[in-house]
Amino acid sequence: MHKNFFRYVSALCMKIMPIFLTAVFFIVPFRAMADIAVIVNPANKAADLSREQVVDLFMGRSAAFPDGSFVLPFDLPVENKIRHQFYNALVGKTIPQINAYWARLIFSGRATPPRVVKNTDELLNAMQNNKNGIAYIDTDSLKNHDDDVKVLLTIKTETEDRFK
Repeated sequence: MHKNFFRYVSALCMKIMPIFLTAVFFIVPFRAMADIAVIVNPANKAADLSREQVVDLFMGRSAAFPDGSFVLPFDLPVENKIRHQFYNALVGKTIPQINAYWARLIFSGRATPPRVVKNTDELLNAMQNNKNGIAYIDTDSLKNHDDDVKVLLTIKTETEDRFK
């Protein structure tokens, strides 16, 4: 009985394995690298920013560019995947953790969170209209906007993409 049972299970596994592996291929996402650009208005005097300076500006620890001019940070909506990738790459935190962080700062009156825009088009428009604005955007969205913004820092992030 045991020999036949093991043969049956073995044969069944051989038939099911290709189906299982195909399903896993479509269910498990691939890891790919994407770039996120930290951008400002082209008239902004800042030439570049370090990663630490970007952290300070987006986490409310600093309210000014290195030249002393005030900063006006912009965020993408909470549901935007670029926002998730940006904060994960920048400070290693999830959006709920970022929201909790900002709730504490707002309650204590120590800082104001970045302004939230609806989408990347509104974000690019905000950068064109605010000399002191700073934001982040995926580099793919910048393809036709090279003259509209200035890139101060590029951050590589790990993303999940099923069919890249």
